[in-house]
Amino acid sequence: MSEVIVRKNVLLALSIVLCIAIIAYVDLVVRPSYWEKTMVKAPLFFLTPLVFAWWQKETPQWRLLRFNPKGLKLGVWLGVGIYIVVVGTYLLVNTVADLSGIQASLEQNLGINGDNFLLVGLYVSVVNSFLEEWFFRGFVFTQWKKTSRQLAYVVSSFSFAIYHIAIMDGMFSVWVVALVLVGLMAGGTIFNYLNEKSETIYASWFCHAFANFAMNTIGFMIF
Repeated sequence: MSEVIVRKNVLLALSIVLCIAIIAYVDLVVRPSYWEKTMVKAPLFFLTPLVFAWWQKETPQWRLLRFNPKGLKLGVWLGVGIYIVVVGTYLLVNTVADLSGIQASLEQNLGINGDNFLLVGLYVSVVNSFLEEWFFRGFVFTQWKKTSRQLAYVVSSFSFAIYHIAIMDGMFSVWVVALVLVGLMAGGTIFNYLNEKSETIYASWFCHAFANFAMNTIGFMIF
């Protein structure tokens, strides 16, 4: 591996770690409202890939935004399947585990309650899922794939899962968090496959949106 590629990979890894660390700091230390957090996360996730491309003198990843029907049907069907699995898992786990901490954590840490949950839920499902796909699939997966396809799958799905740890602070017991992380890595791997197959982020975005819709359904049950 050339020195140029090594330097680029080091910069890429630092960019990923820094972005996740900033979001974790905001979640765990600053603890703003959800919309205040969004003012940090949205530009960070959207602009970082563009700044990285500019720094490396590469063409930005705009091509991933070109609509391509290839793989969209698979993305939708997988999304429906994920919705059923996530909601079904919640209904099963809820009977054997105390998940009352979810509501308290959302209200205390992010200011999310029954009054604003619908608006936040719509944003999370549509806009937030797009930002995460743009960053973790369009940026992390696409850039690492230039070095190693296998490594791209691992780094993208792992970083996607780790990024969610701070979000889950106070919501679940340790074993539930571990279970959710495994599910997130599996979901991230599926999203990577859809991204790779369709050569856009739309298929993985649709699938991701369905997964978030499942979480919103659970949120409605909780509130």
